[in-house]
Amino acid sequence: MISLEQLLDGLEVAVEPLAIQAVRRNRALDCGRIVGPTMHYALRGSGLLKLADGESVGVSARTVIVVPPGRQAQIVTKNGARRTPTEVVVACLG
Repeated sequence: MISLEQLLDGLEVAVEPLAIQAVRRNRALDCGRIVGPTMHYALRGSGLLKLADGESVGVSARTVIVVPPGRQAQIVTKNGARRTPTEVVVACLG
C-alpha cells in the first residue's frame, strides 16, 4: 500500500464533472468502467464500494475512495440498514 503523500505526488489535478448521488436502501449506483481514476467522497450514510473483481471497501461519511483507472465499481447500501430512506450520499468525480 502506498502512502497518501506518494499518491498525492503522482496526481495530476484537472477540473472534471462532479455528480452527487443518493443511493437508497436496497439499491446500487453503478459507476461503470472509467478510463481514468475516479474519486468518491461519502457525504453521509454508509454502504460499500464493490469492485468487479469482488473486492469491497466500506463507505461512510467523510470517507474518500480513489478507484484506479479502468476498474468497474458499484456503490451499494449495507444490508439491513433501516435508519433513513437515503442510506448513502456520495460525490463522484472523474
